[in-house]
Amino acid sequence: MIAALLHRTAEIEFRGETVWVRRPTVADLVAAVDAQARGTFMPAWFVHAHVLKGDGLAFKSVDEVMHLDGPAVVELSRKIEEFYAEGLDSR
Repeated sequence: MIAALLHRTAEIEFRGETVWVRRPTVADLVAAVDAQARGTFMPAWFVHAHVLKGDGLAFKSVDEVMHLDGPAVVELSRKIEEFYAEGLDSR
């Protein structure tokens, strides 16, 4: 939970590769709620908002992610979405 509070990046093993992701902030939660209300395809939004490459985001837009392999995007987004619940089970 300390890593979440300090907003440290995390690594996910995904299909034989390491993917670096940015842990969500409260602002990300607000942005996710807004994106969902606007009808955004949330798996693509999670991948766009959190997957890192170097010092920045790996994808420029949700539209860019929408051109990737659909099942892979959904699978990776499920792993990213778990970070939104990180620490909720702590006392």
